[in-house]
Amino acid sequence: MSATRIVQHLLYTLKPGQKGVAAVCNGGGGASSIIVEKLAVLKSTGRPKLTLYTKNPCPLCDDLRLQLQPFLDRVELENLDIERQDNSRWRSLYKYEIPVLFLEGQFLCKHKLDERVLERRTIRDAISKPLPCAQNHLGCQFPSLTPTASSMTPPLTPP
Repeated sequence: MSATRIVQHLLYTLKPGQKGVAAVCNGGGGASSIIVEKLAVLKSTGRPKLTLYTKNPCPLCDDLRLQLQPFLDRVELENLDIERQDNSRWRSLYKYEIPVLFLEGQFLCKHKLDERVLERRTIRDAISKPLPCAQNHLGCQFPSLTPTASSMTPPLTPP
């Protein structure tokens, strides 16, 4: 079996977040090995992603969630419980630091939310992303600025 097929089979059988190793004998006494991790494919809402490393119970985490309420219409919030068995990596990193908040995979804050930094970073990310019509200029539809006859007629009122 070729090395490509072995790696392809490995990736097919791994679940998101799992790691695997493939080893291949090259012939002539040589060998190669590769370590791979299958990444999760997340559905994007088009909003910046906030990842909150938390556990239950965590009063500081609850306070931070309350502080995040005004931003939830502009961001996607993922709560990652560090106490879950499959999150041991995050538990070892953040067990004494939670709550820890990341924006798009970059550290934002820990223990307490700095609302000004979150506001600045979400605005910066929104400005740096191209508009949907800039990606597909042929499909752009701009609203007409001239009034039409239907927009100028008064609404009907019951007698």
